[in-house]
Amino acid sequence: MYGYKLAFSNKGFYFIILIFVLLFSIGIYFIKNNNNLNNKNDKLPIIREYNISNPLNNIKIFIEDIAEYGNRIPNVSIGYYKTLNYINNTINKYTNLYTIEYDTFIANTPIFGNLEMNNIIITFNPNKLNDSTLQNNSKNNNSKNRIILSCHYETKYFQDATFIGATDSLVPLGMILNFLIEFESIYNQTILNNIPNKDINDILKKEFQIVLFDGEEAFLNWSPTDSLYGSKHLTQKWKIENKLTNIEYLLLLDLIGTNDINFNNYYIHQLGKTNHLYQELVNIEINKFGKFKYFNPKISYSMMEDDHIPFLRNNVPIIHLISEPFPMVWHTLNDDLNHLDYNSINRIYLVIREFLLKQLLNN
Repeated sequence: MYGYKLAFSNKGFYFIILIFVLLFSIGIYFIKNNNNLNNKNDKLPIIREYNISNPLNNIKIFIEDIAEYGNRIPNVSIGYYKTLNYINNTINKYTNLYTIEYDTFIANTPIFGNLEMNNIIITFNPNKLNDSTLQNNSKNNNSKNRIILSCHYETKYFQDATFIGATDSLVPLGMILNFLIEFESIYNQTILNNIPNKDINDILKKEFQIVLFDGEEAFLNWSPTDSLYGSKHLTQKWKIENKLTNIEYLLLLDLIGTNDINFNNYYIHQLGKTNHLYQELVNIEINKFGKFKYFNPKISYSMMEDDHIPFLRNNVPIIHLISEPFPMVWHTLNDDLNHLDYNSINRIYLVIREFLLKQLLNN
């Protein structure tokens, strides 16, 4: 009986070893194919196709895709690197006339110490056109003032939790990604409709630039040293390079996406003489939808700390589109996709879209 038991034990032992080897091999395969920790710059495919005729659906796709990455904490979360790649891939796949620049810097944070952060600067550059006919009809004129459309793209740090930051600031990011694609398409169509009657340089009223700020959120407690890392760095950089003086205004989007959004005509609009521009947004909403709902003409003396502050302190005119009061989900884990209202997103986007097209293009 002893010999029989020994033979049975050897078979069981070898069987267990075989199972272990198989499981180990499968584990190695999945690690090699899915472990983005080893390659933070791994390019991610964009699966769902962009449809120029359906802006709301495009915005929804952008929001849902990036939300799947989870936390977007600079140089800490894998979702942060995936988002960087997603933005880069989206622009490269669906546009031809933008240049992308990364303002990379090291920020000293209270929890994680020194972290690498990246402001993303996306500039509309008609000179990238390959059509020699269009090039010959264009004057090389860089003297125009520029309009900057902006938001932040990272998320606030919550210990041991996943914070999507749907309103803060995933929806603004989705809106901006869609607009930059849509704008190029409309610009190209405008050229085709006007050549050879117009110099294409005259079609673009202002230079157009997008800035996606990194490190807006505080890591511990909001303070002058723990907040606005990206906007403070870029402002100082551009001040040295003399690139602040020709900014006509910076349009900053934040806390957008729920059904309780309310923008006001903040006092900084009067200080920076952008009051009439905010009123134009109000008028567009009234003309398109019969009354104002989100763009309230009420003057507010509130001063919200946001990425516009370093620019405001350097006399850059600001249009600040941020909800007052803040959405109910602000800085809670409920700031997720389940609390978004796509009717409000669509309405706000269409108003901003019409406003910017009027500001940027001569039809």
